[in-house]
Amino acid sequence: MIELIGPENCNEYTAALDIKEQLELQWPEIKNSPKSEDHIKIIASAKLPGGYQITDIDIIILANFSRGRRFIPKETLKDSAGNNIEGSPITVDNFVVTIELKEHSPQNIIFNGNNIVVKYDGKKHSATDQNSKQKHSLRTFFDEKYKENIWVSSFVYLSNVPQKNSDFLGLKFCADDFLTCLAVSSRINFYDRKYHLKANQQKEVIKKIFTAALFEESIPTDLDRNNMDRIISSKDETHSIASFMGKKAISLRGRGGSGKTIMYMQAIWKAYQNDGKRVLVLTYNVALAADIRRMFHLLNISSDDQVRCVNVKTIHSHFYKLFNKFKIEDSDINQRDNYESLCQELIEIINKVDIVREIKEDYDYHYDAVVIDEAQDTKSYEIEILKKIYGLKKLCIADGIDQLMRGAKANWFTLEEKKSILPISLSETLRMKRNLSVFIKSYTQESNAPLDIHLNKTAGGGKVFFLENSYINYPSFHNDLMMSLKENNNKKIDTLFCSTNKYAFKNFFESIDQGVYNGFDPLVRREFPRNNDYIRTMHYESIRGLEGWIVVLDEIDQYYEYLIKYKNTRLSENDAKQRMLIALTRPIDTLVISVKDKNSKFSKMLIEICEKHKDFVEFY
Repeated sequence: MIELIGPENCNEYTAALDIKEQLELQWPEIKNSPKSEDHIKIIASAKLPGGYQITDIDIIILANFSRGRRFIPKETLKDSAGNNIEGSPITVDNFVVTIELKEHSPQNIIFNGNNIVVKYDGKKHSATDQNSKQKHSLRTFFDEKYKENIWVSSFVYLSNVPQKNSDFLGLKFCADDFLTCLAVSSRINFYDRKYHLKANQQKEVIKKIFTAALFEESIPTDLDRNNMDRIISSKDETHSIASFMGKKAISLRGRGGSGKTIMYMQAIWKAYQNDGKRVLVLTYNVALAADIRRMFHLLNISSDDQVRCVNVKTIHSHFYKLFNKFKIEDSDINQRDNYESLCQELIEIINKVDIVREIKEDYDYHYDAVVIDEAQDTKSYEIEILKKIYGLKKLCIADGIDQLMRGAKANWFTLEEKKSILPISLSETLRMKRNLSVFIKSYTQESNAPLDIHLNKTAGGGKVFFLENSYINYPSFHNDLMMSLKENNNKKIDTLFCSTNKYAFKNFFESIDQGVYNGFDPLVRREFPRNNDYIRTMHYESIRGLEGWIVVLDEIDQYYEYLIKYKNTRLSENDAKQRMLIALTRPIDTLVISVKDKNSKFSKMLIEICEKHKDFVEFY
């Protein structure tokens, strides 16, 4: 069986289709053979999780053949022992390959030995180096996820340069050209009187990587399509933001659910599509970074292109990359105890060098505009670094005002700088339907939280359910909730289930054979969900910026207790009540609240609010 997945309206898909057709010509029986016998999977415009050196890979191909497939290379090769392979067949047992596609005309390509260099607007860029980074990123992904040594091959496809030799795949190539390019960058061993090409000795390991979420097709849900339509069909105000990006500092202020992120995504889309800008998006939330990457992936926006791109990172991953660039010692992203001192050391270095010259030719840091989401949580030393590296004009901040997770509110601009920025304020609650906005307004009044809610004027309705025990004790209610989700043409991935207990939902959903996107797992959280039949589960601390058609806040009173009693930096009761607003403002249509102890002080407050709104709140 041979599969091809990816967005059909991109050049990478067309190139992948050419490869598929040639492989089918070479081995025609593969088209109808079962996966257990022969399986080739081609992924066009693949997207790795965040945190790797490269996240965009033009084409990835996985292959596994139970009895091996043979070909004769078109030129002399070397096996792993250094012996010549000339005119002898090679048995392909399995392989993994990354392919970098370049559609440049021959006059814009330079061959420096084995290094293929292409020109973008007169600037030179190594396609070979890019392809090498893709290979190493994918190998690192396999190592972290499966703890297996998987050989990843790689080569460049120059679609407008005639095929000549195995230095690259070229115009009018055939399957033998493809397989020869593959063999050149692969490990070939001689045993059992045959030459073998393998990515891993164990076929079961190769079968396992076929199941990785990375190699599943991302299909937008109706909710995704609605957001995609909103992004593409933006308003005049968004056009204004896009036109100013990179030319004038922008401050977009609004509380949770006011539409800050979607408005910036609209502006980024315009800046990318119409102006060809390179935009960096920084956020603190790993899950939110993955969610934004997912939306841009569905829109087929590149994150690694040398001309235009939208690269979404956590601010920590970006800063640790800067620490490494300037060779600051003891900068391990997994050990953040010295993060502030590393930032201070970076500031000292930046003050001594010509930072503009240092990053001008480095595409990892060279951007036309930098968008900082949840900017109210930025530390003063982080602000100083961003200003020094990118300059004030390139900064675009999304200020959530009082949704704080890291301490005191950031002060981004001096009085003098405020005179030159473009300020935009959003007051209406756009995410939540009207009844949910009413509920939140009552919560802010009861808890004395400083939040002025402007009710949604365009989307009526909205439901709230209050459960007197953990959600997992209501299986029939869960079935009804999933039925209503389906009736509204939404998918399970459009839900968001939150808890402080990483095992509660895991055990419950395993018992009913329900797949989950386990956002409690740090590695999973870096990768956006791809299976629309999975339910997203998260810790409360990881949900800022996310949304769901249905949001379940399980044992919410336990999260409140965690904030005031057990969190490393304990919050006051007032601050904890305000923090709860991050969770309470995640839903679009339905909010489900459950408590563990209905007699706790916080639970009683919630019950009192629910009693006031029995017209749209149901008790269980």
